Amino acid sequence: MVVQAPPRVDVAILTDPGPVRDGNEDSAAAIELHGEDGASTHLVAVADGLGGHRAGEVASRLAIETLLTAAREEGAPLGDRFLSRAFQQANLAIVDRGHDDPACFNMQTTLTALALQYDRLLLAHVGDCRAFRVRKRAIQQLTTDHTRLAEMLRMRLITPEQALRHPARTMLTRTLGSDLILQVDTLRERIEPGDIYIICSDGLWNEVTSEELRRTVVELPPADACRALIALGTARGASDNMTVAVAAVREVRPAPATPSRWRSWLGRG
Repeated sequence: MVVQAPPRVDVAILTDPGPVRDGNEDSAAAIELHGEDGASTHLVAVADGLGGHRAGEVASRLAIETLLTAAREEGAPLGDRFLSRAFQQANLAIVDRGHDDPACFNMQTTLTALALQYDRLLLAHVGDCRAFRVRKRAIQQLTTDHTRLAEMLRMRLITPEQALRHPARTMLTRTLGSDLILQVDTLRERIEPGDIYIICSDGLWNEVTSEELRRTVVELPPADACRALIALGTARGASDNMTVAVAAVREVRPAPATPSRWRSWLGRG
């Protein structure tokens, strides 16, 4: 049996404390998993530990480590519900560490992750890191911020102009570590050749517009785009840590034609 190749993806990640902060509470990682049958998955994740909470950097790092460990244990290809389960595991790991270690009491983090495999994207999201897709030179935000400000905008209590510097923009309504049961936003969609996916923490998207994100990742390869975006945020005096991940899909081939194998992946939970 010949197994079709996975999407050929060029991935780069860069994180920086920014020009104001001494420490960095952001964490990020990307791995490529190879299955026994030749399947391959690119997993990319960004987490932002909450400023003002103790051990935010521990929470973000623990979230990323738990996600990666679960992915390696699962193996490629990841099941459709894998990210939801892994987010729950990361949430419980953070809650448990907070209970066991007084120095980590009430630590919390956001987490946004995507998996690219065959011709499909799997996305999971909690918090206010943002995921974008650039397709045919147009950019679309794929996530919704879990903040008081986003709720106020949805309810039309304030205008977009009022939202630009509203204090509620930093008030999170959903994080890992705040509750035992975690509500996770998920998305599945088809990948197209030339798609570029971006995940960035709020420290960056507060300083860089969507149009600047789009133009940068279209004009530059992922590693150069990451450096350019962080440099732009730094030049604008970013008040928070900045992290950006860029995944550019160079080629997409469909999943294996073998029905049993394809059904087994879709059915994994």
